[in-house]
Amino acid sequence: MIRRPVKPLLASLGASLALILTVPSGAQPAPEAVRVTDRAELAAMGFGPGANVYRAVRPGGPGSDAPDEFGTTVSDYSVYNANQFHGRTSTYAYECVDCGGEVSHSSGDIFADVQLEMPNGSNLNAVRWWGYDDATADLAILLMKTCLPAFGAGPQVITQLDSGGSSGTPGQVSGLINPPPETVDNEACSYYARIRWDDSTPALQLYKVRVEWERQVSPAPAVATFNDVPTNHPFFQFVEALSASGITAGCSVAPPLYCPDAPLTRGQMAVFLAKGFGLQWP
Repeated sequence: MIRRPVKPLLASLGASLALILTVPSGAQPAPEAVRVTDRAELAAMGFGPGANVYRAVRPGGPGSDAPDEFGTTVSDYSVYNANQFHGRTSTYAYECVDCGGEVSHSSGDIFADVQLEMPNGSNLNAVRWWGYDDATADLAILLMKTCLPAFGAGPQVITQLDSGGSSGTPGQVSGLINPPPETVDNEACSYYARIRWDDSTPALQLYKVRVEWERQVSPAPAVATFNDVPTNHPFFQFVEALSASGITAGCSVAPPLYCPDAPLTRGQMAVFLAKGFGLQWP
């Protein structure tokens, strides 16, 4: 653990977590995102005055972290203890009381990040966090994403998806962050949570962060792959997803047919399951 003298902290800052987005060269962020230009606000998120940072705008009201029960709406989770966060710079140092994964800031840089792992194409639903706040300063959370061109050079574009915190809540605390709708794009973007410590005291602690996400079927394309499953077919989206994933090639090549009403043999089912789950033997 690296320990350095603590620089004076701004009294107005609270501990924060952030998830960040970077946008490819020449690309523009989604219309729901607005550019952050206020220097104090950029500093509060851990960025310099010239950083290309955007904040996503939520179109609806707050949501719930209650998972659904079945189907593609079944929620899954990625969990990160506070001791998995890495300082933005090497001066970051932390301490623990019970040392069960929780940490409090000790000295150095007041920002620390953890990269969030979610399947490509999944839907990012929410982030719940746990901590302890018995200090004058508050524990705050930021959810962010950073994007670059998928296959070329270009500048980063950073977007704050949402934020939360423990303001005015003493003792054991937990909060829910509901960002705007976000389909995970691991090809161009990376996602992370950032903690910002506004005080160096055991009275201000972060326990863990839990990301809730769910898998979803890709949107239907504009053109049909199979002649017998046109774009207006009730199963068009799902058949196209099977085809694009390499799980099925249909029942005929010329003409291209899927035979949606034909019975499925045990052999064909084996192909579907083996390809769908990526099954293999040792």
